[in-house]
Amino acid sequence: TVYLPDDTSYFVGQTFDPSGLRVNLIYNNGTETTVDYDGNQQAFRFTLTNYMDPETHEFTGTSGGSTVQMSVRYVGANGEYADSAIGTTFPVQIWTVACKEIRLEKAPVTVGFKHLGDEYVGASPLTEAVVGDSIDWSTGSFTAINNDGTYEEGYSMDRDDVHLYVNGTA
Repeated sequence: TVYLPDDTSYFVGQTFDPSGLRVNLIYNNGTETTVDYDGNQQAFRFTLTNYMDPETHEFTGTSGGSTVQMSVRYVGANGEYADSAIGTTFPVQIWTVACKEIRLEKAPVTVGFKHLGDEYVGASPLTEAVVGDSIDWSTGSFTAINNDGTYEEGYSMDRDDVHLYVNGTA
């Protein structure tokens, strides 16, 4: 029996933390014992092929939102069971870090348009763009907020991917 660690959901780039993990060992003579990971770290080995660096335990990649089976082996406090097959698996969810929201920092300005017969050159005195406006995308910026809580500030709106969304072609 395995009692799951405190955290079984991670983002790519985070490091696996087995704190809280407990395994119930049943020996061939019928006796049982429960071993906590906390305080016995050297007695456990973890494997997650293709998803976790075997040395650092950092999650390295996934197809996004995948639930995979983490393999845990009990090798004993002194490695006495290293050659045995004492082990089991438990589910771990791995998420790809992705942008979930953008927040406008500075709106781009409109330049060179006509409104009510007046021609404007430079920043528009209007608060909304109207048909015929030309937009200077390099004057706008936004913050990208990721699904893991991290964020990146100062993105220029003068980017091809921003134009795809604004123009409705993405």
